[in-house]
Amino acid sequence: MTLRELLTSLAQTMPQDERPTLPAGDAPLEQRVLGVTHDSREVKPGVIFVALRGFKLDGAAFVPAAVAAGAAVIVSEQPLTARVPTIVVRDARLALAYLAAEFYGHPSRQMQVVGVTGTNGKTTTRYLINAIFEAAGVQCGLM
Repeated sequence: MTLRELLTSLAQTMPQDERPTLPAGDAPLEQRVLGVTHDSREVKPGVIFVALRGFKLDGAAFVPAAVAAGAAVIVSEQPLTARVPTIVVRDARLALAYLAAEFYGHPSRQMQVVGVTGTNGKTTTRYLINAIFEAAGVQCGLM
């Protein structure tokens, strides 16, 4: 998949006010995208690096390492100076979710997904749900 194909697909699926725009300048839009990650240690040539802002660290601090590892594009909530095209988005976490889903072919469309969130009891709840599905003969996985 090329960067242009990926961005075009996102323009059709993301909420209008969240859509990324084509990067400015001479972005290599026909470059093949080989992956999407938010972990600079996983960047290889052709991978899109999404710089997420966390509680303790800002992914923007890892942009130089991602670029040195061959990142094709940087996605960030703030304008950055990098040797590769940067796409500025309002919500990098949302952009990461859409980028990964699009790039990897929307795997959750092929399966039922159950998520468990909260402060307490997640592990117990996951194992109970897993046991119920298995007892009902439903093939499932537990993560």
